[in-house]
Amino acid sequence: MHLAVKYILMAFMVFASARQGQYAPGFSLGSAEGLQVSLADFRGRLVYLTFVDLGCYPCRSEIPVLNEVARKYGDTLAVVGVALSAKSQAEAARAKKEMGIEFPLLFDPSGSVFKTFQVFNIPQGFLVSEKGLILKSYTGFMEDIFAEDVGRESERLLRLKKNCAVFVPAFMDATEAAAAAKLGNFYQGLMAKSLKQNGYEPARSLAAARFVLNGLVWKENKLAGMSVYLDDNLVGKTVAVEDARFPADDFQKFCAAVEKDLENNCASGPEAPVRKK
Repeated sequence: MHLAVKYILMAFMVFASARQGQYAPGFSLGSAEGLQVSLADFRGRLVYLTFVDLGCYPCRSEIPVLNEVARKYGDTLAVVGVALSAKSQAEAARAKKEMGIEFPLLFDPSGSVFKTFQVFNIPQGFLVSEKGLILKSYTGFMEDIFAEDVGRESERLLRLKKNCAVFVPAFMDATEAAAAAKLGNFYQGLMAKSLKQNGYEPARSLAAARFVLNGLVWKENKLAGMSVYLDDNLVGKTVAVEDARFPADDFQKFCAAVEKDLENNCASGPEAPVRKK
């Protein structure tokens, strides 16, 4: 192989592989149960992705621990296994039964997922965040370190799931007229005030927020309008969009629609807002 080509392939493997702090490579594989499973199916929950094999005896020692973790943290974490030598559903089903695995076990006929994640020794695992970021990788199975990491991250995610705090940054002025009138700051202040009056305590920072309310304000002649985007930090995406034009639309009804979106996307819990009558 030409030396330059070799270096290019090595660089590709490094940058295309799964590394801590990067998004985990997406994939879709068949399971022992005959289902098609993708990593994106678990968005909103932590994932512990473990690579195992029927002939790997060290792998067997981690299975009872992972079964217990899957039961204990089922609300916040999913355990998913990929079998190295299984090339079919039948082989994956056999490995799952003989190893006593209680979580989904996938098979990778082409070995592409093993290559993408650069799995050279098994067992090897990856702890993936609710947004799909690789939080940590584990070569071998370090039970104490793994248990501490999973407990900490699960508690963080549980707090986030129950938290309805909203961060409302300054809305963006989309036109010169809106900027001249400082409508972005004006409507941002009204929206934050309305949320607080109805029991939604605004978060002081992005890091402390479950939701982020981004707004875009425009003005042309005597007509103004705005769009508000509700982003959910739990899943890392926009979950609702509301639009209005003023003075044709009532601003309080617009705020009520935004608050309804918050209610629909926020799980009930001890930190959930209590609406004032």
